[in-house]
Amino acid sequence: MQLGGTSGTIYRVSEWLMRLAFLNVLWFVFTLIGLGLFGFYPALIAACRMLGEWKCGRNPRYLKTFVSVYKQVFLRANSVALPALFVTGVILFNLLIIQNFDGFIYYFFAISTFLMLLFLWCWLAVLAVVIGSSEARLTFGRKELKEAMVQMLHAPLKLAALAFTLIVVYLTILYIPGIVPFYSVSILAWAAVSLFSKA
Repeated sequence: MQLGGTSGTIYRVSEWLMRLAFLNVLWFVFTLIGLGLFGFYPALIAACRMLGEWKCGRNPRYLKTFVSVYKQVFLRANSVALPALFVTGVILFNLLIIQNFDGFIYYFFAISTFLMLLFLWCWLAVLAVVIGSSEARLTFGRKELKEAMVQMLHAPLKLAALAFTLIVVYLTILYIPGIVPFYSVSILAWAAVSLFSKA
């Protein structure tokens, strides 16, 4: 039965909230299965794949689809995620060094370093959308890495919206850590798919 008006809106919002919560639980569980460090990015790609399917009006089998994508991209995803984590570590270390500066030099380097970190993680989110957008791309290469970068640079307003979402998710995790298993990365994935999916 089709619901219209306010009832239909409430139903659709409730349905998406349940989907995002369930998807976040899957991401959380499979991140733990991958020992955290190795599991978070394959799980993010699988989450983006699921969101892309829902966006197109399809309703695939949740667990089967998620696990299938997770397994297919696990090694290649980590070939991107692990270097990105290393770069993140270097950037955070630089932030510690910057604490010794003051005045204009401090603010210049602190802001530029923060923007670099934000750009890197937005790129990872967009890349997850690109990889998860079609079956053929689950084995990805340089073309997909470049495509994610090009999409970001060609849509600065979308990039700004994604960066804002990333900051909000980070602050929410920081101040309400109990929400992490239910609403955290799924919100970021939803924003990335909504903004950058071509489907």
